[in-house]
Amino acid sequence: MNGQYTCYWGLEGFMLSTLTAGMGPVTNLLDLICQVCLMGIFRLVSLFYLFSFRNIIDVESKKKEIEKKSD
Repeated sequence: MNGQYTCYWGLEGFMLSTLTAGMGPVTNLLDLICQVCLMGIFRLVSLFYLFSFRNIIDVESKKKEIEKKSD
């Protein structure tokens, strides 16, 4: 990792790394700028992910209930 504190792959990995930075050390200026400037935007994007995941769970749960009733 060449002395970096965080390691990520892809856009989702970068978003999660930025969102979960917390009290972790900052090893370079670019990471600091990204964390400060993008945290709010990434939190908003993450809410869409969470809504999508919740919607999938609700749809599958309703399917299972319908299958139970038909048995």
